[in-house]
Amino acid sequence: MSKPIIAAQTFTIFPHIQTDEDFVVSMKRLKDIGFNVVQLSGHTKVTPTVITNTLKELDLKCCITHSPFDRLLNDFDAIVKEHQDWGCKVIGTGGIPGGYAHTVEDINRFIKDANAIGDKLSAYGMKFAYHNHSFEFKRVDGQTKIMDMFLDGFNENVEFIPDYFWLQHGGVNVYEWLYKYKGRTSTVHFKDYSIDPQTNQPDVCEIGYGNMDYVKLAKITEEIGATYAAIEQDASHIDRFDSIEMSFKYMRDVLGMPTK
Repeated sequence: MSKPIIAAQTFTIFPHIQTDEDFVVSMKRLKDIGFNVVQLSGHTKVTPTVITNTLKELDLKCCITHSPFDRLLNDFDAIVKEHQDWGCKVIGTGGIPGGYAHTVEDINRFIKDANAIGDKLSAYGMKFAYHNHSFEFKRVDGQTKIMDMFLDGFNENVEFIPDYFWLQHGGVNVYEWLYKYKGRTSTVHFKDYSIDPQTNQPDVCEIGYGNMDYVKLAKITEEIGATYAAIEQDASHIDRFDSIEMSFKYMRDVLGMPTK
């Protein structure tokens, strides 16, 4: 086993990657922090060739993306070509897309469509991946969790992007649940869980500054075989680059995780 490599989930800085020019500047800032790996997300307004050239110029690896599901259904050849240009072998989606209700029938329909996409991608040496939130842990028929249906239904060409915050938010035992993904994930999402002092509601915070045991979680991440641990901060009370740097330094200096 080897420790997972630290990556930046670019959704963390999505307000700063809405134009070609801002994307280039922001990738340079991530490189200056110390990142060598990124997950591309929130970049849909950026020209694909700009992404290709920036990744090559900065020697940044793209480990996975979050991409619109409808493009996989309706623009398959183009999205595959983009990912090939980026050297990225896993195309992910961030939750159940629109058009699928949270019913047993529609969940099974989505599983069938996801498997079909994974099978098509396998011909290119690629995989499809699914990122969870917390709603996947509700019971759709009074007994079965949506995530259980995914675990049982996704085939070998579909992997998972476990999000540790949303597992916690979903009310499951994160430290035990993660072993269900063993051998079925290449990238996981690190984000810490805190309580907003103003609202008393769950809040996302920087790694090592919340209530989750990331020393333990980092070890489990290694044990389940994940290659990358991507920092994903949906929102922050401070500057987004300062936030991702705080998490990066904790993961590198306290958890001893590598950067490449």
